[in-house]
Amino acid sequence: MRTYRKILLFVPVILVFFFVSGTTAEEKGACVGKDQAGRTVIRSVCINIEKGIMPGLEASDLGAVAVAAFEIRTRPKETSSGGAAELMTFPDNQDITGSFTRPLISANIPLVARNPKEISRLLTEHKFSISGLVEGKKAPSLGKFLGAKTLIVGIYEVQGEFPEGRKDGAGNLVIGKPKSLQRQSVHIRGMDMESGRIIIDLKTSLSGQVFSYPAPRRLAGFAGDTLIRELGKSK
Repeated sequence: MRTYRKILLFVPVILVFFFVSGTTAEEKGACVGKDQAGRTVIRSVCINIEKGIMPGLEASDLGAVAVAAFEIRTRPKETSSGGAAELMTFPDNQDITGSFTRPLISANIPLVARNPKEISRLLTEHKFSISGLVEGKKAPSLGKFLGAKTLIVGIYEVQGEFPEGRKDGAGNLVIGKPKSLQRQSVHIRGMDMESGRIIIDLKTSLSGQVFSYPAPRRLAGFAGDTLIRELGKSK
């Protein structure tokens, strides 16, 4: 059984990624530090990446791209017996979606002129699975409706132990700093809407041992940067 609520993620710190080349195994231990401005930074080498991009895929192959609003999921901390508790799903925080699309815009990849939340709503209305993205038979007609050759969806999931949330004036559940955080990740999938084929499957994640605050925007931005770097590599 799944429980659905509204949620806002409150992250009381500002994070900045920086990239390091030639990092040694010893340097991997220093994953979090401060930049010259005193802001918290996470070494890119400490972010786990799982890549599944269609061989030979170029940026030009994507055509017009529709990006749906990212979902946010919180998964309770695993029990001592090893089983996972109930998965709760929450609506999107649009800042996460924007963090992912900024690298695409910088790379001149054309995005359809629709709000990500509107795209998510249209997918729901057409009974097109946002999470699974497996209903390829519906892809061609939906792609024409959206004006997109490629559809990208994303999920931010954080697993840990959270305090009881408070509600804001709009009735949204606001979660603060977790009591403990085991893992957090951003998982994006892209479908070619002409063929219904999955062409992008990319996941970035952080262990709670590396960083103990939710960092959805940073993981989403790193996923966008990684996608742009990988396009055209796998031939």
